[in-house]
Amino acid sequence: MHVLAIHQEADSSLCTLEGPIHERGHELHHWHPWRGERRPDLGSFDAVIALGGIVHPDQHEQYPWLTAELDVLRLLVRNGVPVLGVCLGAQLLAHAVGATVARLPEHEVGWYEVRTTPAARHDPLLGEFPERLPAFQWHEYGFTPPASATVLASSARAPHQAVRLAERAWAVQFHIEVDAPVIARWLVEGARELADKGISADDVQADTRRHVEPYAALARSLTHGFLRLAESAAHERAA
Repeated sequence: MHVLAIHQEADSSLCTLEGPIHERGHELHHWHPWRGERRPDLGSFDAVIALGGIVHPDQHEQYPWLTAELDVLRLLVRNGVPVLGVCLGAQLLAHAVGATVARLPEHEVGWYEVRTTPAARHDPLLGEFPERLPAFQWHEYGFTPPASATVLASSARAPHQAVRLAERAWAVQFHIEVDAPVIARWLVEGARELADKGISADDVQADTRRHVEPYAALARSLTHGFLRLAESAAHERAA
């Protein structure tokens, strides 16, 4: 298959989500709409992952490329292409299918407990997730999905942490893709924001040492599930 990664900033990386793509023998492509790159031929891709970024989903006037990406995500869902959105990518994907996106009453930066719903037990992506897990977050915005969506996970501050928005579209608010080096870099780059929010980088690092390895295993499980579904959809189209 051909898998497209949509990047929202210069240092964006699939990180722990990338390994399964290569392990399953698929070809990975990249699109950077924030650079003004021309929209790729969407008919060429069997699966799409939209990653996070530092801009907010309602900053269309400041960043016109957000509107272009929304159009792409809307078309992908309409065409039944499997799509996974992470953090900003999740917010944009949700907005593309009719969700309300807004600033949350309280931010989430660091490790927070996420609880999966009973619907997650039978989900192709989150089926192996435990009922409770520590998840790495860095966001101030969230979304309220349309009534047709299925909520798969929630947290105290963000009730829609993982949502199945359509038959082949998932929005995951937490940063399921991160590993320890990425988190360490974000803590340095975001030092001023952490200070403004009263968050200790040392505490986040300590939590990372405890949680990052099992978290990476969940990331692999989610990615393999997503790719299995995409492979099945690709076979259906080819039949």
